[in-house]
Amino acid sequence: RLLLAAGARPRPDDVGREETLLELVAGASSDHARIALELLLDAGLSPNAPMQDGRSVLFHQWLAPEAARVLLARGVDPAVHDTRGGALDWSPVTYQADLRRWATALVLLEGGVPRDHGNPPGSVLARVMKLDEGQVTDDERADPAYAAFMAAVRQ
Repeated sequence: RLLLAAGARPRPDDVGREETLLELVAGASSDHARIALELLLDAGLSPNAPMQDGRSVLFHQWLAPEAARVLLARGVDPAVHDTRGGALDWSPVTYQADLRRWATALVLLEGGVPRDHGNPPGSVLARVMKLDEGQVTDDERADPAYAAFMAAVRQ
């Protein structure tokens, strides 16, 4: 906070070559991480700065639900596509659902991120969910985030 207050400007590569600054903060799940993310975005870090692999941070495998909320509120592009060869029709919602990160997938869906980029819309997510259905545990099914995500997908 002191560095930012003194005029330091965050750069995506401030933490080295392994991951970007945005990746580091968006993957942390604490109130301090949310505050840090807001401070960095306020100081000029772009919510659309790509991760090391070139994809949007919305495809971060550990994207915290609160970070997703902040990024959506701060203008991250909700219509991004996955750039991996076999997943070009995937949206961040599809990706997070495939990882079974229900709370994050729900935040993205409720924040206006499309289910997928398939034709017809929703077909890719439906296929991924059907393939993953047998892997969902009873504990996951009991998770309120899972129930809320499934209800939102059915609408």
